[in-house]
Amino acid sequence: MTDPVATWVGCLVLVVAPEPLSAAAAEAVRQVEQLIYNDPVYLDASRVATPADDDPLSGDLETVAFRLYRDLVYWGASPARNPAPLATFCVLLVHPDPEESDRLVNALANTPRLGELPIIFRTATLAAPDGDDREAGPSAELVPHIMDAIEATAHEVDRTAGFSLAVEQLARMAASTSVVPPPLPAFEEQPVEPPPEAPVVPAQAPERPVPAVSPAPELPVPTPARSPEPAGRIKLSLTGLVPDAVLDRSRELLARRKLPSSGVDVIEELSEHVDRVVLLYLVFASEPVKLPRPKRRARAEFACTLTQTLLAPADGTDRDPWFVRTFSAGRKLTPGRPLSDPALLRHRDFPEQWGEHFDLFDASRDILDTVERDRSSFRRRDVEPVRTAVVFIAGSLPHIGEDTRMRLSGLCSAATVTWVSFERGSTEEDEERFASAGAQVFEHHEDLVDELRRVVEPPIQPDADEELTTVSAEPSSQSEE
Repeated sequence: MTDPVATWVGCLVLVVAPEPLSAAAAEAVRQVEQLIYNDPVYLDASRVATPADDDPLSGDLETVAFRLYRDLVYWGASPARNPAPLATFCVLLVHPDPEESDRLVNALANTPRLGELPIIFRTATLAAPDGDDREAGPSAELVPHIMDAIEATAHEVDRTAGFSLAVEQLARMAASTSVVPPPLPAFEEQPVEPPPEAPVVPAQAPERPVPAVSPAPELPVPTPARSPEPAGRIKLSLTGLVPDAVLDRSRELLARRKLPSSGVDVIEELSEHVDRVVLLYLVFASEPVKLPRPKRRARAEFACTLTQTLLAPADGTDRDPWFVRTFSAGRKLTPGRPLSDPALLRHRDFPEQWGEHFDLFDASRDILDTVERDRSSFRRRDVEPVRTAVVFIAGSLPHIGEDTRMRLSGLCSAATVTWVSFERGSTEEDEERFASAGAQVFEHHEDLVDELRRVVEPPIQPDADEELTTVSAEPSSQSEE
């Protein structure tokens, strides 16, 4: 199973506009940055920016392509701007003339420089502001176009395998890219013939100037750890909104996210400190058609909140620690990344699988086998699994036959099984079959995490002194006589 961290793709939408619209584009990017900063799903992978140059479309085609290429590779190679190990890009061209924007986008897409990068190109038509009041440009009209560009880029990443470049490769590309565009090639001047009547004096004839090729200026070269600061203002990512302390904390969390690498690491860590544990298995059921992003986000948010609630340190109570595993299930069960630290969780830690019909018959058997293996692993380390819970995160209940009901019943005999339905459409007969197998069905609602926690969490065991006090307080049969 490929580590999800290794396939985590960062996405940058670079909003490019001519100078009359640059102020409106910058304001729209600022508004979208606020939306991204307040949304954990977008914050994981999406960033928006404007080019470093105030008028990025000035100059010839090669110069424009160089500027965009430079900004993209610098962003992808910078850990502060792109925390993901992979990167992909979108160039959103904002222009008052739709025909000119289409022509320019087609020309840019065919340049050799930009052809080296995984980019999708999009256009947006925006009228230039009247007069000199450019700061009051129609930035609000651009916000939906930028959000659509983010969605389109994420869709392209999901649809096209390998539509990204590794940070190491982008760092090499950035290291060979200067901050300023290369100088235009010098053209040799044609000698001017003197008039026939003018006397020619060879000793005093001016020498024909030879075009001098100036050496390339020494410029800061980006490294994989830090990108150089361009000469002009650069407005990339959320750097202007996030304090340095938060950025340092983000880098620390990203470094820690590389561990653990397997479920055994989590079992070893727990076994060193506890002698009892509760097992939780979150199973994301596949559906034939990929859901819209808001619906996928709702499922991931529910799973993230539930996991953070259960993995959080005990608040003065003698709670048993949790061992949490995630899975996606279509025709077969696929394990996800182990979860250990609630502070490090994000939506991408919960696997998604689409385009397959969910097979509950085989999934029940595979989950039961996984439960038995994990229990044996803990017991070999003198840790007792005191309870097991399985939570299916899915749409409406599937229609199950008698064979599937019996297989589900076997899983319910070994664990507390709940089905969290995010889509309505199940019949009473489906619910009765699930209930007869021993599974509980819940429709997703706002307070479901608290309700589900009471179902899956075992009761707190009383202390020995409290238990003795309770027993002694009960009247005996002799005292009643």
